Amino acid sequence: MTRKIIIGLIFFLVGLALSNCKKIRSYPDVPSLDYKSFTYIDTTLTFTYADGDGNFGTNLPEDSLNHLYDMFLTMYQKKDTSYNILTVLDTIPWDINSIPQPQGQNKTMIGDIAIHLRNTLSALTPFPDTFRFEFYIIDRAYNKSNLIKTPDLYSKFLGKPGP
Repeated sequence: MTRKIIIGLIFFLVGLALSNCKKIRSYPDVPSLDYKSFTYIDTTLTFTYADGDGNFGTNLPEDSLNHLYDMFLTMYQKKDTSYNILTVLDTIPWDINSIPQPQGQNKTMIGDIAIHLRNTLSALTPFPDTFRFEFYIIDRAYNKSNLIKTPDLYSKFLGKPGP
């Protein structure tokens, strides 16, 4: 009788352990981005990212000078119904290499990144009434993520809580 209880308990514990195993979700090796928000009060652009092989960011100092940055941001000014690149800024390179690299068997990287644009935007005069950003990232294998476009943003709300 005791043996049946022990065997039953072993099966129960094994079943419980297997049911608690979390399935690892796989992501492509090419980074993917999703726009999350733009905070007017502190001019912070936030987006989510996923990189299946975890090689996000630059690999200094071995990288060439052309790969010192891993995020590229372009600002557009809205005129009537079309968008024009602001020639003052064109493409702004950013280094977001401070994201820790994953350890262990699952190398997938998922998270949020917040880029503070106050200093960059303060250099613009005159500032456009309506603008937006387009941006992408590259990983160490030079895989380029999808291009993200923010919704229209309005200069009248900069430094304020926003709409």
